[in-house]
Amino acid sequence: MNKKIGIFAAAGIFISGVAAAFYLFGASSGSPQHYAFDIQTEDLSVRNIGWFAYGDSVYVDGAYYLQSEKPDASFEGVTLTTHIDDEPLLSFAQSDDPFKLPDAANGRYHLGSRGILHKPGIAPGDYLYIMMRYDIDGVSKTYRQAVPVHQLKARPSTMAEVIMMGREEPDS
Repeated sequence: MNKKIGIFAAAGIFISGVAAAFYLFGASSGSPQHYAFDIQTEDLSVRNIGWFAYGDSVYVDGAYYLQSEKPDASFEGVTLTTHIDDEPLLSFAQSDDPFKLPDAANGRYHLGSRGILHKPGIAPGDYLYIMMRYDIDGVSKTYRQAVPVHQLKARPSTMAEVIMMGREEPDS
C-alpha cells in the first residue's frame, strides 16, 4: 500500500513539475506582438500585411492582398520581397498582370499565405526591408524602403486573436 502511495505521489510531483515548467516558459516569453502595415506606391499597394512575433518565431498572417490604385492600367512583372535583417518574410512574383487573373476581383489579388520563420526575436532596432518591382503600361518602376520595426504598429495580442486574425479575408 505504501509503495502505491509513493508511486502516485512521485507521478503527481513529476506531472506538477512538468506543468510548472510549461507555465514558466510560457510566462517568460511574454505575449505575442502583432505588427501590421501596408505598402503604398502611386500605382499599387499591398494591404493588410501582418505578422505575430512570439518567442523565437514569427507567424505571417495570410490575409494580405495586392490592390491596384489605377484600375485602367496594365501591370506586368510584379515582384515583392520583404525581409527583416537577413530573414525573408514575404515574397511574391507574377509575370502576368495579377489583376487580370481568374482569381482576382475588384482590383485586388489575394497574395496571402501563412508561414513561420524562426528568428531570435523581433527587436525594435531591426529593420524591415521592402523591395517591389513592376511594369505599368510599359514603364518599369522600383520601390524600396527600409522601415525600423519600432515604427510599425505593434500591440499585445492573445492567442485567440492570432487564430481569428489568421483567417480574416480582406473586405470587398
